[in-house]
Amino acid sequence: MMSATMTTKPLPENVTYICLPGEDAKGIKVGCKNRVILRKHRDVIFDIKIGNNAEYTIKVEGKDKFYDAKLKKITDTTTFKDGEPCHIWVSRDFNSTLIVLNNVRIISRIPINKLDCTNKCGPDPRDKPAPITITVRSEKNKKANPDLNLPLNQRKDYFSSPSAVSPKFKLESNGLSSMHIVEYKENSTKTPEEVANFFKNGGESTAIDSQKLLTRNWLWAQIGGGMAYINDGRQWLKDLWNQKFYLQKIKHKAGTSTYIIFKGNSGFRSYISGTRYLTTNDKVISISAGAGSLQGIGKGAWEAAKGSFKGAAKYALFLSIALDTAEWLADYEQRDPKTGKPKRDLIDLLAKIFIDVAFAAVSSAIASVGVAFLVGAGILTGGVAVALGGIVLAVGAGLVLGLLDNHVGITQSLSSAMHSTWSMLEQHRADDYKGYANSMNQVLYGQP
Repeated sequence: MMSATMTTKPLPENVTYICLPGEDAKGIKVGCKNRVILRKHRDVIFDIKIGNNAEYTIKVEGKDKFYDAKLKKITDTTTFKDGEPCHIWVSRDFNSTLIVLNNVRIISRIPINKLDCTNKCGPDPRDKPAPITITVRSEKNKKANPDLNLPLNQRKDYFSSPSAVSPKFKLESNGLSSMHIVEYKENSTKTPEEVANFFKNGGESTAIDSQKLLTRNWLWAQIGGGMAYINDGRQWLKDLWNQKFYLQKIKHKAGTSTYIIFKGNSGFRSYISGTRYLTTNDKVISISAGAGSLQGIGKGAWEAAKGSFKGAAKYALFLSIALDTAEWLADYEQRDPKTGKPKRDLIDLLAKIFIDVAFAAVSSAIASVGVAFLVGAGILTGGVAVALGGIVLAVGAGLVLGLLDNHVGITQSLSSAMHSTWSMLEQHRADDYKGYANSMNQVLYGQP
């Protein structure tokens, strides 16, 4: 009796592509080893902030559909509110038009593929189409946008039309490009050129010091910070303008507590209504700085750091950021004649703002610790003395941190690290971010 050995032939491979997650795979064949591959999609982001609290709807005019990244589903309609970015995915062969509506009124039609002025995507499913961001900004107005109530033929389109996409938006790279369609409605009021130049040049070195720290803008920032500190402490300053205080340690069963004792008639005080408080009490923490214990000093420093982002102090911080931006604009407008690159780009500005905000909190904390030791030593014994001491210590701490930044290069190091981020993305996620560094350089510098 003979035995026969049967061999099984491998199934032929059949590759099918889909363009969006959850999409039905077409072309599945029976008797084949089917592979379904998801092609890279195109990101489309609508960022509308007109300031009228409106609700917008995106619909497809055509047979195509899109993937709603927020709802995680394929659909042909989605809604979002004014000021809320809307992120959708469309396929690379999306040939329909996206309609944007406010209520039932059509605001604009967006022919996605016709707006793509970058290199078209190749056949490789790993090639990612250029993302498109449609950003709309308008000046603040208490009234709702009147154009939305007009007939279509009389209404201004809040989106750039295809003809508005000029060659300067063309950003070509080896793989990933980006294109932004932006409309910005400028405010009717502009900063006078003389005022703008005053602050732009306020960061230049002066004859005051050789470290380039005591610039005109730096002095303005210190004045703003001092005024904010006095404003935030105006309640206790009013009560303690001509009154003194001292610290007293009182022993009890649980240990020792430190109290701040106020002299004078408490009936004449509206905010500091008592005669004594624990130095860690929230009502007097700005005065005592938690003196008397390490735990109290730590609490005082923490409260001072948090205080730099609240009350009038936050407006002083905004002033500092505005001055940073003015100085940056002066450098940004200076272009290298050979490379065409600005002296400082947007990343340098972000790094500078981040460090200045951090330094503001650290300076406040250091000043609080200094006040705690001076109060504990009996050197600062009145409200005015505490206020002046706090301002002097904060300015001194800011100077020290500025010198440290100049010598160590903290801001420059942060800027360099931020600049290297897109190179790192391209290196570690080459499939999605091939050519990303080149594209970002074009965005920042306007050059390849």
